[in-house]
Amino acid sequence: MTTSFAWFVRGRILESIQANIAATYLAMICLILIPWLLISSWTGKVMSRRKLEYRALMLLSSFLLVSVVQWGVRIGFAP
Repeated sequence: MTTSFAWFVRGRILESIQANIAATYLAMICLILIPWLLISSWTGKVMSRRKLEYRALMLLSSFLLVSVVQWGVRIGFAP
């Protein structure tokens, strides 16, 4: 995952995906969360609290699904 994050922050998305697609997905989630968290901390209140738990659960579930599928594919194609 570290290699994938390193490629992602350098703008080399294809290399990031090749290293670990689940980490690329997580890096994209972090990229979206950074401005949201900064604005929330600046204003002192959480922006868009409606359905926050539901959205967090969906993001976590989708990340876990991508991770498990990637793991299964890599194990399945291992020599």
